[in-house]
Parts: sequence; structure tokens; C-alpha cells
Amino acid sequence: MKHKLKIINYKRNKDIKKIKKALLEDGVVILRNFYDINILEKLIFEWNKYFKKPAVNGVFGYSRTAHYRLSLNPFILGEPAIKILLDLRLIRIIEKCMDGDCVLAEADAKKDKATNYNYFPLHSDFSIGWSKSEDIKKGLSKKDLNSVLGIGGILYLHNTTQGAFSYSLGSHKLKSSYGQKLNAYPNSIKDEIKNNVEVCSGIKGDLVLF
Repeated sequence: MKHKLKIINYKRNKDIKKIKKALLEDGVVILRNFYDINILEKLIFEWNKYFKKPAVNGVFGYSRTAHYRLSLNPFILGEPAIKILLDLRLIRIIEKCMDGDCVLAEADAKKDKATNYNYFPLHSDFSIGWSKSEDIKKGLSKKDLNSVLGIGGILYLHNTTQGAFSYSLGSHKLKSSYGQKLNAYPNSIKDEIKNNVEVCSGIKGDLVLF
């Protein structure tokens, strides 16, 4: 039987140790009922307003980085976005999981349109030699990859199955041993990665941490 993605109902279980254990084992976890529904509805209201029109001639709106992807700075969405992004409970969870202080490295509000092809294939975020910028001369080392380098999050603003985030459970333990691209891996490891891919389907308000 294939191992299943863990979904933790935060209202019933606020144990950070359980969240950390799921991330250590699988590399991904879904937190359900984490945010107050009123904050979510306020965010969705602002989201719908700003994603109606493109940002043209100084007018607030979305940018199009590809024909399938609309995006904007989430802080434009105001108070509900700030409360969600800078939620102290979330920061506490991430810092416990990283065993140290954290900073918000990047944040995007995105709306991806459906396509008939996979435009964002399976990949690893980090590898030996990786750096955030070309200006950084020293990239990540093997020692760096043995620690938690970062934790990402995705918040679903509607029930999501098609186009949901996908993750190969446990693949973080490989430490990007053959780089970031799946095709660089031996067939045996490649097959294992593919077989452990879980589509992280969720409902409105679900928070995916990975």
C-alpha cells in the first residue's frame, strides 16, 4: 500500500512536534483549519479584486510572467495577506522545524491557468553549488544540504485537485545527490522518486508546508 500524505487538523492538534515529524519523514505536510475563515475570506476578496485586471499604466493589478501564470506582490493585498504571511504561530512552527531563526526569503500571489502540458516538472530546489544569486560566489556545500535550508508554503484559496502541488514523499532525504534535474538520476532512483509522488490535493484554507 502506497504511503499517504499526512494532513494535520490544526484545530484539533497544535503539537509542533507532530508537524516537524511529518516534515522530517515525508518532506511535506498539510495543515488544515490553520487560518481563521474570516481572514481567508478577506484575503479572497482582495485577491479577486486585484486579479481582475493587469497592472497597466501604474494601475494596481497582476503581472503576466508567462501565458499561463499571473502573479503579484502579495503585500499589495493588504492586512489579510500580512496577517497570513507573518502569522506568529506559523513563524514559530518553521523556526522549530529549522532549529533556528527564519526570514521570509520570497512571497508570491499566483494564479496559474490550466495547460495541456507540464510546464513545471519534478525538480529539487537545492543542490551542491546552488546559490540564490550569481553575486554569491560560494554556493551550497554538502554539509549545508544536511541541514534544513528552508521551508516553503502554499495556501489554497479554493478546493484544489487539478493543478495542486505535487511532492515525492521522502525525496528530501536524497540531498539532491545528482543535482536538481530528475533526468540526471539513475533509473532506479528516478523510478523511486516518481512512484512516491503524491498530489497534495486540498480544500480552501489548507496550508501545504514543504
